[in-house]
Amino acid sequence: MKRYGLLFVVIACLLVGALAGGLAGAYGTRYYLSKNTPQQSPLALPLQPGQPQINAKEAALTGEGTVTAVYKKVSPAVVNIKNIRYSVGFFGPSEETATGSGFIIDAEGHVLTNYHVVKGASTIQVGLYDGTIVEGELLGADPGNDLALLKLKGLKQPPAAIATLGDSDLVEVGEPAIALGNPFGLERTVTLGIISGKGRVMTSETGQVVRDVLQTDAAINPGNSGGPLLNAKGEVIGINTAIESPVKGSVGIGFAVPINAAKKVLPQLIAGKNVKHPWIGISGIALTKDLVTQYNLPTDKGVLVYDVVPGSPAAQAGLRGIVVRSQRSGWTYVQPGSIGDIIVGVDDKPVSSVEDISRVVDSKQVGDTVRLSIIRDGKGLVVNVKLAEWPENLRAE
Repeated sequence: MKRYGLLFVVIACLLVGALAGGLAGAYGTRYYLSKNTPQQSPLALPLQPGQPQINAKEAALTGEGTVTAVYKKVSPAVVNIKNIRYSVGFFGPSEETATGSGFIIDAEGHVLTNYHVVKGASTIQVGLYDGTIVEGELLGADPGNDLALLKLKGLKQPPAAIATLGDSDLVEVGEPAIALGNPFGLERTVTLGIISGKGRVMTSETGQVVRDVLQTDAAINPGNSGGPLLNAKGEVIGINTAIESPVKGSVGIGFAVPINAAKKVLPQLIAGKNVKHPWIGISGIALTKDLVTQYNLPTDKGVLVYDVVPGSPAAQAGLRGIVVRSQRSGWTYVQPGSIGDIIVGVDDKPVSSVEDISRVVDSKQVGDTVRLSIIRDGKGLVVNVKLAEWPENLRAE
């Protein structure tokens, strides 16, 4: 009897131990997961019991502004652009192709895209939503803002959809951004992000500064160029144009030309004109305390002229820079015994940065004259410069 009693005690102890171990294991597992599960995102919204988690980006696109609704509304207006270039080389004729995106903006079949998407094309083929391929005619271009306008030829019926142009001045940092395009040839791909920044400055292929550029983390890849960047209403707020990436792929920093820049020049493009931007032909350096101390400069505000492009309006007006370039030989050297002119004002307005000068010049027309107040060898002078048209593929102010 004592034997059975002892056996009962052993079995009871085993059962109690197993139960305790199970409870401890379960509690330990819960504790482990809770310690290693990432904390709720600061963008997460408060939830009611039983609701799935949703973040602010997704919440901002609920209801009528869902990504799906925007995609259905705008994607039929997005086109695939193929740039075909023919050339004759040592081994005979050859063909090169490049692809990009664009979007239809009216019932007449006008398509907005980037200039670099269609630059140098012998033939432009445009793929429509229904699979039809038509020829695209380059009507007008604004290389300085990387914009181009095409006209679809041979349309047998009205476009399947027309993209609505929004107002990029109303865009706020943090609001949703939807990119549509044809990355790597994958037609009508949609990506979602936010507006990461406003007022960025970008240099176009011609070397001209594009201002008020929108920055987004919506994935933009090669082939997205020329496609629309949309707000939650499905309105075009920008034209996807570039990415900042060491690996030529999206790393969350993409740029779009603001749609207001396109709206400003659209009448000229539709009329078949190329947009001309004024050019002065200098590069400069904003004065700093170090420069003032090092060269004993007579002022601490202004722009030191670093380089004057040979044959440019600035060169013809006699502006002097630190660097001298020979128009005939192309050689560049530092001018001895001179620090170059210091621009302290444009049209009687004080300037303290290259950006200040550029903004004044951009507000002018080709052929206008700007009045530069400069300091040369410690003396104040006024130089009048007649602005010329910005030449392509030149990186200078």
